[in-house]
Amino acid sequence: APRPDRRAALHPSYPNPAGASTTITFELFEPAPVVLTVYDLLGRTVEVLTQAFHPRGEHRYAVDTSNLPSGLYFYRLDVGDAGHQVRTMAVVHP
Repeated sequence: APRPDRRAALHPSYPNPAGASTTITFELFEPAPVVLTVYDLLGRTVEVLTQAFHPRGEHRYAVDTSNLPSGLYFYRLDVGDAGHQVRTMAVVHP
């Protein structure tokens, strides 16, 4: 159930650690403009997955990690003026 202090929930990426790809899922409790971005550990933008208005509900974005160096990455969900949420994901290549 939605909490009054939050407009969204950013879920852990799956699989994590990622090999060739991973999926990032978030849920919006009301329609809102969203920016979902992947960053490296130095804060450099790796990929902007979406920058658009989204309806209420669950949204999934596939991330191609096959060309990313092994290591830790952050992904950040910005939801309108409601602030942001950040999670980490690992990329591991054999």
